[in-house]
Amino acid sequence: MKKMLTLPRMVVFSLGLGLVASLAVNLLAAGWVLGQRVAAPHHMERGMLRQMGRHLPTEVRTPLRAAMRERRQPLFEAFREVREARQAVRAALAREPFDAAVLEAALARQRAGTAVLQQLMHAAMVDTATSLPPEQRQRWSEAPLWAPGRPPANMMEERPPP
Repeated sequence: MKKMLTLPRMVVFSLGLGLVASLAVNLLAAGWVLGQRVAAPHHMERGMLRQMGRHLPTEVRTPLRAAMRERRQPLFEAFREVREARQAVRAALAREPFDAAVLEAALARQRAGTAVLQQLMHAAMVDTATSLPPEQRQRWSEAPLWAPGRPPANMMEERPPP
């Protein structure tokens, strides 16, 4: 009869503990990676576009989404450029010694990126409006998205807004 090899309890316990620790670290790493993907800026941008879409009449959403989908790659590139420009602004503000020229360049880059983003979105709006009958364009013009708003007068004041 063969003699079975038995390991000391401490070795078995250590191996089990190592396995549990490894599993915990792997799950933690997987959760972090998934969290980064879910919270990635492009998801925020999609959320922003989705939020804007909620204020549109139902009959406008589908053609506008199609027009945006046609521009998906340039839109994502423009969003990325604006994100990177914002990071450059943050870095320029935190830089020591402070260099106003670096901040001005970063802000100019952000303005240029925002202009490209607006051009792409406005082109999608023009394409959509062109395809709509007059009554749907009229309903679109009455969407809360276009309602006049107050300028943030208290933004520069030290007291909190009411």
